[in-house]
Amino acid sequence: MITAVFKMAEGKTVSFSVSGHSGFDTEGKDIVCAAVSGAVQAVIAVIDGKMGLTGCFSIKNNGKNDVSCDISRLSGSEREIAEAVLDGFKMLMEEWEKDFPKNVNVIYIITVDRRYG
Repeated sequence: MITAVFKMAEGKTVSFSVSGHSGFDTEGKDIVCAAVSGAVQAVIAVIDGKMGLTGCFSIKNNGKNDVSCDISRLSGSEREIAEAVLDGFKMLMEEWEKDFPKNVNVIYIITVDRRYG
């Protein structure tokens, strides 16, 4: 199962991590894995590539496909744009969880932290 964990602070998405394999189909034919991988790559392309905000991502090659993103250090317009990108990704993951409940799990961690307001 693919697990996506979104950290929320004061109603804002401040980080996410995605890990696992969907198990929908065999490797190379798994449309759920392909969709999630493509969406994660798009988020990286926008935040890291287009916006140039290096250092927001961590990718671990540990056999679990772990990718995480933390935008909590950003501020101003960079923060607003990055939040919009993460919110769009979160919406996609929520839809895929509805469509593929045996393959995608979305978890929310809600914190109360005034730095994120």
